Amino acid sequence: MRRALNATRSSIVPARSFTSSTGKDTICELAASNIRYGPGATSEVGDDLREMGARSVVVFTDPNVAKLPCMTVLMDSLSRNNLDVHVYDEVRVEPSDVSFR
Repeated sequence: MRRALNATRSSIVPARSFTSSTGKDTICELAASNIRYGPGATSEVGDDLREMGARSVVVFTDPNVAKLPCMTVLMDSLSRNNLDVHVYDEVRVEPSDVSFR
């Protein structure tokens, strides 16, 4: 799967480009996040965060998603990697000026 994701990176527009110090080549710098999806992807989130050096994470979700099996998988993954987790499960789909008060 990772090979397929890397193949799609060639279609990403460079964030910036400049001429090298030799003046012969154009250098492109890409700033892109990896996207991982498919069966089992959620169970790897804790591993990824630990690999990135995270120690404490916050999860933003709404009350309905918080009750789904995917949330249990996520929380198990974070716990398995000894991450300090804070869950905010009162996110609204469309925030309004009232919801910010």
